[in-house]
Amino acid sequence: MPGRWQDEAGQALPLVLIAIVGLMITAVALTQGGRLTELRATAVTAADAAALAGADALADALEGPGGIAYLASGAVAGDIAGPARQRAEQYAEANDSELDEFSVVSVDRRTVVVRVTTRTAGGIGEPSIDEEMADTRGRAEAAAVVELTLHGAPSPGCLTLAEAQAVAEDAGLDPPDSSGLVSCGSADTRNLRTAMQEAVLRVEDEMGADLSITHGFVSFGEQLDRWRGGHPLPPGATLLNWGLALETSDHAALQGALSAMADPPLCRPHPATLPAYASHADHDECGGLSPRPAPGHIGIEATDPYLIDPARLD
Repeated sequence: MPGRWQDEAGQALPLVLIAIVGLMITAVALTQGGRLTELRATAVTAADAAALAGADALADALEGPGGIAYLASGAVAGDIAGPARQRAEQYAEANDSELDEFSVVSVDRRTVVVRVTTRTAGGIGEPSIDEEMADTRGRAEAAAVVELTLHGAPSPGCLTLAEAQAVAEDAGLDPPDSSGLVSCGSADTRNLRTAMQEAVLRVEDEMGADLSITHGFVSFGEQLDRWRGGHPLPPGATLLNWGLALETSDHAALQGALSAMADPPLCRPHPATLPAYASHADHDECGGLSPRPAPGHIGIEATDPYLIDPARLD
């Protein structure tokens, strides 16, 4: 009997060892599975945060001059995409991950998507079945949408005579009895910058007549429609949406007045392609050094970014 018991024990020992090894492998696999699930969740959180942060930075830029360039060309410039990527990287790192891929996808002229891929900073680690498994990281993809809305200026229309006279007095000019700023028809002279309104009054004083204004302030959306209808200059190529330019049917008389003035307040930067167009002399179109003012009249509004399934872009 003792010999038989010893034989059976000797036969059972390998089975016990195999069972123990199996349990250890199962435990490691379960540990790795749990760790991988945790890493994937971290990567998903990081990807969502990075996509939203990058899209938010992009939205801020597109509400300014960058939006004009984008809507005109359909391409997001590097000086806009770069800061958006940096913001996405910051939010990925804040969530223990790295930004693996970043792209800006133009769905159409009014819809832009930031698409990112993130991976966790660390892998599964030990204990692990093998080294390759130990280095496995969590990985996730996310996409955030920014939609652009174009809107016109508030309360478009013509100045009243009293308003035009007040502008003249503030500029040290004699109050006019009439002005193209007042008899502007369908043009919007109310949303011209004050400096532009003063420039018109100075030119009219030199002309001895009202300037016939066919277009004053023009919103970006209106410029886009005009360009698609055959206007020679694309949106963003003029200062109309800044309220620092106008178009007139009196361009010959305007040129005569500007030529006679020692310090003309306007110039005609596109006499061949757009003879009716004139902009403020202090700004870049006329070689002036004054920076363009804050783009309060640009008329581009970006929505708060929201997440979508990245598979929708494929």
